[in-house]
Amino acid sequence: MFDTALITAAAQRVATTEAVASAAAARRVETAQAADRLRHRLSALTVERAAIVTRRAGGERLPDDGATLALIEADRDGLRDMLAEAEAASTEAKQRAEAADATASAARDQLALAENEEMLRRLVAHATEMDRVLLETMKQLRDLGAKLGISRPMWAPSMDLGVELRRLLAAAGRL
Repeated sequence: MFDTALITAAAQRVATTEAVASAAAARRVETAQAADRLRHRLSALTVERAAIVTRRAGGERLPDDGATLALIEADRDGLRDMLAEAEAASTEAKQRAEAADATASAARDQLALAENEEMLRRLVAHATEMDRVLLETMKQLRDLGAKLGISRPMWAPSMDLGVELRRLLAAAGRL
């Protein structure tokens, strides 16, 4: 039986890196949504401020407009600071998610490579066994034909097999 430890290890790396990539993607979405919520709050305060300024410019003034505008401006200043932090966190989360995706992709590529190499080893071993069995069978056919007094071959490979065998022998420098 063939050793599949490389495939198992590669599959475990895929599972681990995909879990990390999934968590990083979730964090990316979470930080982007947090920044969006802050942008919406800042936008709402800007609209509220503009409405008060427009109303006052039209001559309608309320006694608490000054305090309200000061509070809105203080809130906007705080939100701008929070938004800058949220955008920085969102950018960092995006970079981490992209890096995690790249790592997971590389792990998937390594798994595919390990699987293909294992398949190649198995196919070469199978072809080697088929070669041995075919040669033994051909010897038995030849010997039995000789015992029966049959001079022509009892069996010959198909043209396709013959062509492929000649191609392989030529590529291996054995012709």
